[in-house]
Amino acid sequence: MKQIINRNLFIFLQPDFYQVFLYLEIIFIMIIIFVFWFFMIYQPKLKIINKKDRRYSEKHEWVLLDSNDKTIGTVGISQYAQESLGDVVYVQLPEIDSEFNQNDEIGAIESVKAANEIYTPVSGTIIDINKNLEEKPGLINTSCYDDGWLFKIRIKDSKEIDGLMDEQAYEEFQKAIP
Repeated sequence: MKQIINRNLFIFLQPDFYQVFLYLEIIFIMIIIFVFWFFMIYQPKLKIINKKDRRYSEKHEWVLLDSNDKTIGTVGISQYAQESLGDVVYVQLPEIDSEFNQNDEIGAIESVKAANEIYTPVSGTIIDINKNLEEKPGLINTSCYDDGWLFKIRIKDSKEIDGLMDEQAYEEFQKAIP
């Protein structure tokens, strides 16, 4: 009797092909649910931005037009500029509703190495500033193209965008810097 129980227990513990297939199917479904959750719920604001869409000024600021409204641009400083500055400790940003012309000085960035002015690469009215930089100015160092943006501007003259450098021209411009 004891031998029969052990044999039946042994058979019970050995999964057959259908059980293995069922377990794999459950695992596959769980992976699909996780991927859906991660990309659609956990990270709904995945930023897929083509870096070729950015335009750069000779003063190392960049502007990226909003995909829905081409009269709104997000402005920040380039990777080259933030590396030159070093660790950013303070950022002075313009006031909302202020109007500026292209290349106007509109604020300052202070780092452990130096203090530099911020210039606007296009003319327009400031509609938003990155308030996170008040408490975390280091965002410029860690994420100058995403979380470290400076301000948003309603562009007055869209032709000014055409006068700025694209990614390839900006890389060539950087190579010419001594």
